[in-house]
Amino acid sequence: MTTTMAKQKEAIEALKVVGLRDKVKVIVSGAPVTEEWAKEIGADACGLDATDAVRNALKLLGRQVD
Repeated sequence: MTTTMAKQKEAIEALKVVGLRDKVKVIVSGAPVTEEWAKEIGADACGLDATDAVRNALKLLGRQVD
């Protein structure tokens, strides 16, 4: 839902405010979400679907993805 996109941005900003942003990885997802949006709001990755989200999570954890 497009309405959740604003909350994704707010969540990242909140992590910055409390000093946790550099300690966690953020993956955003949802039908209207794009990789460009993820970059714009400072997310670490975007999951275009469930499989893509898992693949990106594994990459962020430094695991090899087949």
